[in-house]
Amino acid sequence: MKELEIRTTGELMLGGAVVATVTFSKPYVEDDVAGIWHPEGYSQDEYGDTISSNEDLEDTISDLEDEVSELKERLAPFLKLDSLRSEHATWSRLTFGTVSAVGPSRHLSMEALEVAAEPLNATEHADCWMLLWDMQRRAGISDDQLADAIRQKLKVNRARKWPAPLEGEAREHDRSAEVMK
Repeated sequence: MKELEIRTTGELMLGGAVVATVTFSKPYVEDDVAGIWHPEGYSQDEYGDTISSNEDLEDTISDLEDEVSELKERLAPFLKLDSLRSEHATWSRLTFGTVSAVGPSRHLSMEALEVAAEPLNATEHADCWMLLWDMQRRAGISDDQLADAIRQKLKVNRARKWPAPLEGEAREHDRSAEVMK
């Protein structure tokens, strides 16, 4: 008796990224008398567990759908921001051309003062974020490079000494131990 297994593998995509891989397999056994292939009828879920019935398959599909829904909910804010960042980059390129990050950084200092004057105004915060995106893009800094720099800077800041917080005042780290250049 010969055995044959047919596998189908698919990728579950969300926002252009693979979020899961699912493989279904179906074995067939050659009938000694008729010489034809008969399905035995089982599949495997994404964890490699055997699914022996349609009910098991429906449960697995339902579980996957639940996981995808949960993942979509968790990713939704990031996907929205990524889409907005792309839309902003296109507009900025068309409006301001290929200038460096210097202009947007100077503009950011003015917008930051507006946020300080109206800290609960989301539109003022949006101005700052768009300028930060513009500065990052115009400087050629990738998201990975930015994330690495943030991690490094956070490590440095954690090691520094800081004064007690004071509402409405900028707080600088203690520079007394730094060597003058």
